[in-house]
Amino acid sequence: MIPRFLSVTDNKLWASYGMNLWSYNATSVIQKRQARRALGKVSNATRPSETPLMGDCKWRGGGPGHTPDHTGPNALVPPSGPDEFPGNNYEIAHYAMKRHGKGIALCFYDGSARQVRGRQLWSDFQWSRHYDKVYGANFLRSQPQGNWIE
Repeated sequence: MIPRFLSVTDNKLWASYGMNLWSYNATSVIQKRQARRALGKVSNATRPSETPLMGDCKWRGGGPGHTPDHTGPNALVPPSGPDEFPGNNYEIAHYAMKRHGKGIALCFYDGSARQVRGRQLWSDFQWSRHYDKVYGANFLRSQPQGNWIE
């Protein structure tokens, strides 16, 4: 069986690394991210060792968020399995996979890189200026399709 995030025609990944889409400072609303809410400059990250810049990804990136950095109702919904690509507006699901053992590699604003486990995507990182890690962890626990995530 071909994983759903592989191209059916050539069996290649649609993407291999993706940006934290809160990184660029758009002047207008783009993909439901409010204008000027982004982190923009590296110096704007208040927790650079906890703020992902880019990482292993099934799409070109993702902008996980919730109120007030709202990116849509599916932004924190986990995929049903590591091979599922539920769609482009499932922001955190783009990073949720088992590419390196039980997780993925992330690069951070401070220049560091490390392997992280799936659950950490919701609970350990400052994706945007207002991302609430406790809210993210509780949201993941409330989603039965996320039970596969370690």
